[in-house]
Amino acid sequence: MAENVEHIYLAFGYTDFRRQITGLTAMVALKFKLDPYSGKTLFIFCNKRHTAIKALRWDGNGFVHATKHLANDMKFQWPKTQGELGDINIRQIE
Repeated sequence: MAENVEHIYLAFGYTDFRRQITGLTAMVALKFKLDPYSGKTLFIFCNKRHTAIKALRWDGNGFVHATKHLANDMKFQWPKTQGELGDINIRQIE
């Protein structure tokens, strides 16, 4: 999913995980003023408990939408500032 990615954006704070592709693309476009159809951009969202993330990327003919849930009371270290985006590079998520 991260192949040929130029920008990786983290949606700081938490995202309502009832949102699916349509809701996430609307958030990217309306709230963050970015183009969700940019094929070289990966958007990553985290749930309120920081136990799961969703990744969203346009691949040219549709969206790739992946979810990862952590097991055994593990949590993602996630920026808490609600409503902002962070631009990171591929090395920071490996």
